[in-house]
Amino acid sequence: MGLVLARPPQVDAFRGALDVGLVDRDEGAAGAGAIPVACRERDTATWDALRRLDHAATRTGALVEHACLQTLRGHWGSPIAAHARIDCGRLVMTAAVYAADGSAFVISHGIGSPLGPSTLGEDLGIGLLEQGAADLIAASAPVNALASHA
Repeated sequence: MGLVLARPPQVDAFRGALDVGLVDRDEGAAGAGAIPVACRERDTATWDALRRLDHAATRTGALVEHACLQTLRGHWGSPIAAHARIDCGRLVMTAAVYAADGSAFVISHGIGSPLGPSTLGEDLGIGLLEQGAADLIAASAPVNALASHA
């Protein structure tokens, strides 16, 4: 199974309109704006059609952001933001973890190679953990409604 990532043109138009409460940054939810599409490897006709949608820079950005998320081991409601881009042939990423109430945050920036996006994502995730991201993520964990009724 393969993967193609497309970047809808509307993403740039909406980026400025959305206020996600991030401190003077352009980050949003990690992976936002990327649409993963899977296809059977032997389905060459579909692959040919999908290859025209592939956007290499978006695919690379999604991979580095995903590697950071995996390193942080956040949950579905984790206040994690990330933004990766290709700039002058270099992969540039900023990632942050916020307190649910916005009272605190940790942030990390890095530059790496577009040929090895996972390394940069993991490094930034480790840097955030060293700054206390795990505590911010844990504090934002959703309360299990069933446990409160036990």
